Amino acid sequence: MPNNYDRILRSGALALVMKLQGKKLPHPPELIQMAPTRVQTTLDHETDMLVLLDEGVEGKEGLLHVEFQLKKEKGFALRMLEYYIVLQRSHRRRVSQLAIFLNANKRKRSGIREEKPLERVKFSYEELYLHDVPYEFILELETAESVVLAILGNFGTTPREEAVTKIIERIWTLSPDSRVRWILFHQLTTLSKLRKLQPIIKKSLQAMPGIFQTILETYPTSKHDIFAQHFIAEGKAEGKAEGKAEQESISIALLLESGFLTPEQVAVALQVPLER
Repeated sequence: MPNNYDRILRSGALALVMKLQGKKLPHPPELIQMAPTRVQTTLDHETDMLVLLDEGVEGKEGLLHVEFQLKKEKGFALRMLEYYIVLQRSHRRRVSQLAIFLNANKRKRSGIREEKPLERVKFSYEELYLHDVPYEFILELETAESVVLAILGNFGTTPREEAVTKIIERIWTLSPDSRVRWILFHQLTTLSKLRKLQPIIKKSLQAMPGIFQTILETYPTSKHDIFAQHFIAEGKAEGKAEGKAEQESISIALLLESGFLTPEQVAVALQVPLER
């Protein structure tokens, strides 16, 4: 899924996927290694995630293929079938497939989907809608990158403000490095756009003096970025443009400084020209 959410999901979804797989197996699966996502055939295929697992079933290793989707696109089943055939032929081991959907869809529920993308071909794969996963389940994970995904989980009867506050506190606890925290909160805000929760995140951060003040002390200009955006609040066109440019500069500088991304990856993540 080549969009702004791709890197966030790749870095955070592994722990969630492993925990969900453990619920279906007699013993928790053991991660052997991440497999290359690019598969070479006569055509070039790029998957979102491939994981080699020891599932504890007859000592056999399985290959788990994960795709992230905003919504179910036309022809998606045919694409999953194509991946299945290519992976089965190239790896020659049991292949299971999981499609993780990010956007909430009350008409859709997680489960095994049987598809018939071609007239004489029928196959199945698993669909997981993150809005079906209780956000508390994701909060239990031990990696901050994975806890970020809780913003797309099911809040149930928990007020949105309370759920967002718990997510922020958990991320803060799991990530002691201030630079990493800033990046994670940026990722949290990016994913929150899918549920229109950005205002609640900003309000929650500002209501947590310890966390908010630490961020401002570490990055004084971040108050112009995702936390306050006073240029936009002033409602001035020139201020809005200036605030956007400043936000862009801060984001570029911090992502490069973190050392996690190359300049090319930063350009893709922020949707800015490489020259910028």
